[in-house]
Parts: sequence; C-alpha cells; structure tokens
Amino acid sequence: MQFTTDPTTPIPQLDVNADTGNFAYAVSKMGPGKAYICAGSFLSFGDYMKLWGETVGVETNYKRITFDELVATTPEDEDLGIEVAHMFDYSSDPGYMGGMELVTAEDLRKVSCCFFPHFLHVVVGLGVVMEGDLLMIIWWMSRRVSIAP
Repeated sequence: MQFTTDPTTPIPQLDVNADTGNFAYAVSKMGPGKAYICAGSFLSFGDYMKLWGETVGVETNYKRITFDELVATTPEDEDLGIEVAHMFDYSSDPGYMGGMELVTAEDLRKVSCCFFPHFLHVVVGLGVVMEGDLLMIIWWMSRRVSIAP
C-alpha cells in the first residue's frame, strides 16, 4: 500500500456499529466545553499493513509517496487523485485531531469501563468518514495494496 501519510502516524479506527452508540452515550454524560474524536482505537498505516499481512499470511509493505506520485496513480481522473492526496496528507499534517487535544475512547475508558466494552475491538477503518467516502477509500485501497509473493 502506498499513500502520502507518514507510516507511523496514528489513524483513528471506527467500527460504526460497535463504537458510535457507546461514544455518543459517553459524550452525552460529559460536561460542555470538550472536543472529542469518535474512534475506538488508533492504528498507523505501517502497523495496519503488518497486521493485515500477518492475518492473511502474506508479506506486505507500506510506502510513503509524494503528493505528485499519488496524483499520478489516477491518470483517468486527476481531480480524484488530488482530492485523495489532500486527504492522506491531512492525516499526517495536521492529523485527524487537527493539532488539538481531543477526548478519545481511551480517555473515556479511564472514566468508566462499564460503558465501553465495544471500544476494545480492533477494527479496520479510516476514522470518521461519511459512508460514500468509506466506500471510495475501500475501492482506492483495493487498487493500491501491494502484496509480495
């Protein structure tokens, strides 16, 4: 797999069915003035590829490429390449948290473990995205995964 994201940057992972309700409930119980990120866990692309390779029994790798290299992978639709390159650049700088200190699932677990059993799932996803964006990301990744023999 290759994107512009730093291979060590933690990327928010979200299991919509398991995480969202628990997170919404927890946030509803907290006071005002806080900023949150709805993610059950965080996983870098480097770690994701390692975990995926171990799970399916193949050798995998993640390579960080430049913005222009990523755009060049979509010659049939340069605007799509630019949009996707910006999205993956953003995940490294400023990052999904925008450089802010946000309340995370781990912070909520520290407050009360009884409301968050589903946060313990390790899931594959790319943070908080709209359904159409998630489908586009899955399609994009399916075209870009590098599997060594």
